[in-house]
Amino acid sequence: MKVLKKSLLLGSISVGLLAVFVYASIAQALLENYYHLKELNSSEQQSELWGLLFAFVFLFPGLLVFVGAYIYAVRHKFWGVGLLWSSSIANELVVLWFLPGLAFAFQNRVWILLVIALEFFIVILVLIFSFVLTFIQRRQLTGACS
Repeated sequence: MKVLKKSLLLGSISVGLLAVFVYASIAQALLENYYHLKELNSSEQQSELWGLLFAFVFLFPGLLVFVGAYIYAVRHKFWGVGLLWSSSIANELVVLWFLPGLAFAFQNRVWILLVIALEFFIVILVLIFSFVLTFIQRRQLTGACS
């Protein structure tokens, strides 16, 4: 059980860090383009700044996966698993929904797509670990009562 908890925490920490890394990479690319457009006095500067807000879509679910796993595995609060599962599903849906657009936008930076794919698969592992851990804990609770 301790191995599952440690695996869950390590996976969630890596998801949180990868989410921050993806956000920083997207923000850096958008800011580079913004300053390039600013030098050209282009009217598209505003859309680049809105892109920074869009990049938060990748940041928040990844950080919520970490927070939910921490609350569930370390603080032993069962509502943490609800936060973990809902944010994991939200993270997977965000990746699936925006991946084609990102693949087009970052054609010259393929490594960002590889990091997003890695985050996608680690979130699946975190979900599997949390399902198994929840099943074991529920099994022990029902076994102890009977």
